Amino acid sequence: MLKNNDIRVHKYSNYFVITMRVVHQSLVNYCYLVIDQFSRNAVAFDPAWELEKIEGVLDGYDAILISSCVTHHHRDHIDLAEAMSIRHAVAIHMSQQAVEFYEVNIQNLITFSGEENIKLLGISVKPIITPGHTRGSTCYLVGDSLFTGDTLFIEGCGICIQRGASPHDMFKSLTRLKSILPGKTRICAGHNYGREPGERLSYLLAENPYLNIDDQESFVEYRMRETSSLRF
Repeated sequence: MLKNNDIRVHKYSNYFVITMRVVHQSLVNYCYLVIDQFSRNAVAFDPAWELEKIEGVLDGYDAILISSCVTHHHRDHIDLAEAMSIRHAVAIHMSQQAVEFYEVNIQNLITFSGEENIKLLGISVKPIITPGHTRGSTCYLVGDSLFTGDTLFIEGCGICIQRGASPHDMFKSLTRLKSILPGKTRICAGHNYGREPGERLSYLLAENPYLNIDDQESFVEYRMRETSSLRF
Protein backbone atom coordinates (compact mmCIF):
# COMPACT_ATOMS: atom_id res chain seq x y z
CA MET A 1 0.00 0.00 0.00
CA LEU A 2 1.45 3.36 -1.03
CA LYS A 3 0.79 6.20 1.42
CA ASN A 4 2.73 8.86 -0.49
CA ASN A 5 5.97 9.16 -2.39
CA ASP A 6 8.06 9.01 0.79
CA ILE A 7 6.19 6.46 2.93
CA ARG A 8 5.36 2.89 1.97
CA VAL A 9 3.41 0.47 4.13
CA HIS A 10 3.60 -3.30 3.85
CA LYS A 11 1.55 -5.63 6.04
CA TYR A 12 2.93 -9.08 6.72
CA SER A 13 1.72 -11.92 8.97
CA ASN A 14 1.34 -9.95 12.19
CA TYR A 15 3.28 -6.76 11.67
CA PHE A 16 3.64 -3.72 9.44
CA VAL A 17 6.90 -2.56 7.91
CA ILE A 18 6.83 1.17 7.26
CA THR A 19 9.52 2.34 4.83
CA MET A 20 10.30 6.05 5.08
CA ARG A 21 12.45 8.03 2.68
CA VAL A 22 14.12 10.77 4.73
CA VAL A 23 16.24 13.63 3.43
CA HIS A 24 18.77 16.10 4.80
CA GLN A 25 20.28 18.45 2.25
CA SER A 26 21.86 16.12 -0.34
CA LEU A 27 21.65 13.04 1.89
CA VAL A 28 18.82 10.55 1.29
CA ASN A 29 18.22 7.56 3.54
CA TYR A 30 15.61 4.94 4.25
CA CYS A 31 14.62 4.31 7.82
CA TYR A 32 12.00 1.86 9.01
CA LEU A 33 9.35 1.19 11.62
CA VAL A 34 8.16 -2.30 12.46
CA ILE A 35 4.75 -2.12 14.14
CA ASP A 36 3.02 -5.10 15.74
CA GLN A 37 -0.52 -5.07 14.40
CA PHE A 38 -2.07 -6.21 17.69
CA SER A 39 -0.14 -4.37 20.42
CA ARG A 40 0.86 -1.41 18.20
CA ASN A 41 4.34 -1.58 19.72
CA ALA A 42 6.95 -0.25 17.31
CA VAL A 43 10.69 -0.57 16.77
CA ALA A 44 12.61 1.99 14.71
CA PHE A 45 15.59 1.04 12.55
CA ASP A 46 18.19 3.72 11.77
CA PRO A 47 15.95 6.74 12.51
CA ALA A 48 17.37 9.86 10.89
CA TRP A 49 16.77 13.37 9.57
CA GLU A 50 12.98 13.92 9.54
CA LEU A 51 11.60 13.65 13.05
CA GLU A 52 8.13 14.95 12.20
CA LYS A 53 7.72 12.37 9.44
CA ILE A 54 8.63 9.46 11.72
CA GLU A 55 6.54 10.75 14.60
CA GLY A 56 3.65 11.30 12.20
CA VAL A 57 3.71 7.64 11.20
CA LEU A 58 3.77 6.57 14.85
CA ASP A 59 0.81 8.83 15.58
CA GLY A 60 -1.06 7.70 12.47
CA TYR A 61 -0.88 4.07 13.57
CA ASP A 62 -1.45 4.83 17.27
CA ALA A 63 1.90 3.10 17.73
CA ILE A 64 4.12 3.14 20.80
CA LEU A 65 7.85 3.29 20.18
CA ILE A 66 9.54 0.69 22.39
CA SER A 67 13.09 0.74 21.02
CA SER A 68 15.45 1.79 18.25
CA CYS A 69 18.01 -0.47 16.58
CA VAL A 70 21.01 1.10 14.85
CA THR A 71 22.98 -0.72 12.13
CA HIS A 72 26.12 1.42 12.47
CA HIS A 73 27.40 4.71 13.82
CA HIS A 74 27.40 6.91 10.71
CA ARG A 75 25.42 10.10 11.22
CA ASP A 76 22.90 9.40 8.48
CA HIS A 77 21.83 6.21 10.30
CA ILE A 78 21.92 7.37 13.91
CA ASP A 79 20.92 11.03 13.65
CA LEU A 80 17.59 10.79 15.53
CA ALA A 81 18.22 7.73 17.69
CA GLU A 82 19.16 9.63 20.83
CA ALA A 83 16.50 12.33 20.43
CA MET A 84 13.75 9.73 19.95
CA SER A 85 15.04 7.58 22.80
CA ILE A 86 14.82 10.55 25.17
CA ARG A 87 11.45 11.64 23.84
CA HIS A 88 9.92 8.16 24.23
CA ALA A 89 12.07 6.94 27.17
CA VAL A 90 13.29 3.88 25.27
CA ALA A 91 16.60 2.14 24.65
CA ILE A 92 18.86 2.19 21.60
CA HIS A 93 20.41 -1.14 20.58
CA MET A 94 23.83 -1.23 18.92
CA SER A 95 26.66 -3.74 18.74
CA GLN A 96 29.29 -3.59 21.45
CA GLN A 97 32.03 -3.81 18.81
CA ALA A 98 30.79 -0.65 17.11
CA VAL A 99 30.26 1.27 20.34
CA GLU A 100 33.73 0.47 21.67
CA PHE A 101 35.66 0.92 18.43
CA TYR A 102 34.04 4.22 17.47
CA GLU A 103 33.55 5.43 21.05
CA VAL A 104 29.84 6.04 20.54
CA ASN A 105 28.53 8.09 23.45
CA ILE A 106 24.78 8.62 23.44
CA GLN A 107 22.10 8.24 26.08
CA ASN A 108 19.98 5.12 26.61
CA LEU A 109 22.40 2.85 24.73
CA ILE A 110 22.25 -0.93 25.21
CA THR A 111 24.93 -3.03 23.55
CA PHE A 112 25.07 -6.65 22.48
CA SER A 113 28.14 -8.73 21.68
CA GLY A 114 26.40 -11.84 20.37
CA GLU A 115 23.42 -12.60 18.19
CA GLU A 116 20.79 -13.66 20.68
CA ASN A 117 17.29 -12.44 19.87
CA ILE A 118 16.32 -9.10 21.34
CA LYS A 119 12.77 -9.55 22.63
CA LEU A 120 10.94 -6.25 22.72
CA LEU A 121 7.39 -6.57 24.05
CA GLY A 122 6.18 -8.98 21.40
CA ILE A 123 8.62 -8.02 18.63
CA SER A 124 11.58 -10.37 18.29
CA VAL A 125 14.64 -8.82 16.64
CA LYS A 126 17.64 -10.96 15.70
CA PRO A 127 20.91 -9.06 15.27
CA ILE A 128 23.34 -10.46 12.70
CA ILE A 129 26.75 -8.85 13.07
CA THR A 130 28.09 -8.06 9.60
CA PRO A 131 31.38 -6.13 9.66
CA GLY A 132 32.76 -4.74 6.44
CA HIS A 133 31.31 -1.28 5.87
CA THR A 134 32.21 -0.49 9.49
CA ARG A 135 33.50 -2.41 12.48
CA GLY A 136 30.58 -4.06 14.25
CA SER A 137 28.02 -3.13 11.60
CA THR A 138 24.82 -5.12 12.17
CA CYS A 139 21.81 -6.28 10.19
CA TYR A 140 18.54 -6.97 12.01
CA LEU A 141 16.06 -9.69 11.11
CA VAL A 142 12.38 -9.37 12.01
CA GLY A 143 10.24 -12.12 10.55
CA ASP A 144 11.19 -12.23 6.87
CA SER A 145 12.51 -8.66 6.77
CA LEU A 146 16.23 -7.89 7.06
CA PHE A 147 17.27 -4.32 7.85
CA THR A 148 20.73 -4.00 6.37
CA GLY A 149 21.84 -0.38 6.73
CA ASP A 150 24.88 0.01 4.48
CA THR A 151 25.95 -3.64 4.46
CA LEU A 152 23.78 -4.77 1.57
CA PHE A 153 21.81 -2.77 -0.99
CA ILE A 154 19.49 -4.13 -3.63
CA GLU A 155 22.01 -3.16 -6.27
CA GLY A 156 25.37 -3.41 -4.46
CA CYS A 157 27.03 -3.22 -1.05
CA GLY A 158 28.55 -0.57 1.18
CA ILE A 159 31.93 1.04 0.66
CA CYS A 160 34.89 -0.39 2.59
CA ILE A 161 37.32 2.53 2.77
CA GLN A 162 36.80 4.31 6.09
CA ARG A 163 38.30 3.56 9.52
CA GLY A 164 37.30 0.09 10.68
CA ALA A 165 36.10 -0.96 7.23
CA SER A 166 37.34 -4.11 5.50
CA PRO A 167 36.43 -5.54 2.09
CA HIS A 168 37.60 -8.95 3.35
CA ASP A 169 35.10 -8.72 6.22
CA MET A 170 32.43 -7.54 3.80
CA PHE A 171 32.95 -10.64 1.64
CA LYS A 172 32.65 -12.87 4.70
CA SER A 173 29.52 -11.04 5.92
CA LEU A 174 27.75 -11.26 2.57
CA THR A 175 28.75 -14.91 2.16
CA ARG A 176 27.30 -15.63 5.58
CA LEU A 177 24.03 -13.83 4.83
CA LYS A 178 23.66 -15.91 1.67
CA SER A 179 24.21 -19.09 3.66
CA ILE A 180 21.80 -18.44 6.53
CA LEU A 181 18.91 -16.53 4.97
CA PRO A 182 16.16 -17.99 2.78
CA GLY A 183 15.53 -16.51 -0.64
CA LYS A 184 12.20 -15.07 0.51
CA THR A 185 13.92 -12.65 2.90
CA ARG A 186 13.06 -9.02 2.09
CA ILE A 187 16.10 -6.73 2.02
CA CYS A 188 15.32 -3.38 3.64
CA ALA A 189 18.41 -1.32 2.85
CA GLY A 190 19.51 2.10 4.05
CA HIS A 191 19.75 3.57 0.56
CA ASN A 192 18.18 3.17 -2.87
CA TYR A 193 20.23 3.16 -6.05
CA GLY A 194 17.53 2.27 -8.54
CA ARG A 195 15.32 -0.38 -6.92
CA GLU A 196 12.90 0.21 -4.07
CA PRO A 197 13.74 -1.41 -0.72
CA GLY A 198 12.04 -4.72 0.06
CA GLU A 199 13.20 -6.88 -2.86
CA ARG A 200 13.60 -10.55 -2.03
CA LEU A 201 17.06 -11.96 -1.45
CA SER A 202 16.37 -14.32 -4.35
CA TYR A 203 16.27 -11.27 -6.65
CA LEU A 204 19.59 -10.02 -5.28
CA LEU A 205 21.18 -13.43 -5.74
CA ALA A 206 20.37 -13.13 -9.44
CA GLU A 207 21.06 -9.43 -9.99
CA ASN A 208 23.50 -8.08 -7.37
CA PRO A 209 27.07 -8.52 -8.66
CA TYR A 210 28.59 -8.61 -5.19
CA LEU A 211 26.55 -11.68 -4.29
CA ASN A 212 27.81 -13.49 -7.37
CA ILE A 213 31.52 -13.44 -6.61
CA ASP A 214 32.54 -16.59 -4.75
CA ASP A 215 36.28 -15.92 -4.43
CA GLN A 216 37.36 -13.55 -1.66
CA GLU A 217 40.31 -11.96 -3.47
CA SER A 218 38.24 -11.40 -6.61
CA PHE A 219 35.56 -9.78 -4.46
CA VAL A 220 38.09 -7.49 -2.77
CA GLU A 221 39.61 -6.47 -6.10
CA TYR A 222 36.18 -5.70 -7.54
CA ARG A 223 34.92 -3.85 -4.46
CA MET A 224 38.07 -1.71 -4.23
CA ARG A 225 38.59 -1.07 -7.96
CA GLU A 226 39.48 2.53 -8.75
CA THR A 227 36.81 2.90 -11.42
CA SER A 228 33.94 1.87 -9.17
CA SER A 229 31.40 4.36 -7.89
CA LEU A 230 30.80 4.41 -4.16
CA ARG A 231 28.30 1.54 -4.11
CA PHE A 232 28.87 -0.32 -7.36
